[in-house]
Amino acid sequence: ALVAEDPALELAAALDRADHPRPGEDVGALPGMGTLGVPLGSELPDDVDVVIDFSMPTTALAITQR
Repeated sequence: ALVAEDPALELAAALDRADHPRPGEDVGALPGMGTLGVPLGSELPDDVDVVIDFSMPTTALAITQR
């Protein structure tokens, strides 16, 4: 949760599979960190500069090629 603590960083998106049971919920609230103003989604926004992916390499490639 360093992004919440560093004013130089901005969390632009948080992605999970399309059938996640809690889409649209604030990604800070999901783990109990408080709200971050970013809803959980399944599509990568166009205006993202950096992607950090903790999933499988094939999933990361699929997300960036959409």
